[in-house]
Amino acid sequence: MKELAVVIPVYNEEEVIEKIVNDWTKILPSKNCDLIIVNDGSKDKTEIILSKCKDNYKNLIIINKTNEGHGVAICDGYKYALEKKYSYVFQTDSDDQFFSSDFKILWENRENSNYDIILGNRHKRNDNFLRVFLSKVILRLILKTFFRKQVTDANIPYRLIDTKFLIDFMKLKPEKFIAPNIIMTLHAKNVKFIKIKHTKRNHGELQWSIKKLLKFGLILIKDLKNYYSVLKKYE
Repeated sequence: MKELAVVIPVYNEEEVIEKIVNDWTKILPSKNCDLIIVNDGSKDKTEIILSKCKDNYKNLIIINKTNEGHGVAICDGYKYALEKKYSYVFQTDSDDQFFSSDFKILWENRENSNYDIILGNRHKRNDNFLRVFLSKVILRLILKTFFRKQVTDANIPYRLIDTKFLIDFMKLKPEKFIAPNIIMTLHAKNVKFIKIKHTKRNHGELQWSIKKLLKFGLILIKDLKNYYSVLKKYE
């Protein structure tokens, strides 16, 4: 059994993908760990750059797929990790807003604990005001009201997951949800938050439009409603 899979979904990140691969392969805790890049049908030079990187990094695994969205790409990475039987799965985004150096803090906390997931809390989140407000105020209120969970930031894309919990979570078919990270945070019984650094995005899609945010929000509400129905069946 391998120790750790670092799963990173990627879409049109030609400006930073080589840096991302370099940063994360450097911090893998042992040779028994792999970096899994899920290329979600990028239309730029991401796939070409990744192909060149493969020659230089033995622990790099590339999954090229048709574009189905961020949530599906994450779940495809999870499925691969479960198939190959890693003990832990770490998932983060490819937008270069996080620091690979913070991973060590989460990794050290895995021992002697019963945490389903350990989350890197963006205590100083560097995103635009509307996005932060919707996440840390509106979403937080919804989760507290309907699910009775006090969660500072449910959609954290910097998470260390115990495989035993991930196996159970995947039974929900999370690829059907627009934000599987949020559903995972709700589904976990034992969660630990650890403060990490977060920086501004300096490339690609710098800011979501109001239309895109509203569309995401409406689909998310529908997903939360469906998940709530699932929970009620088991009460």
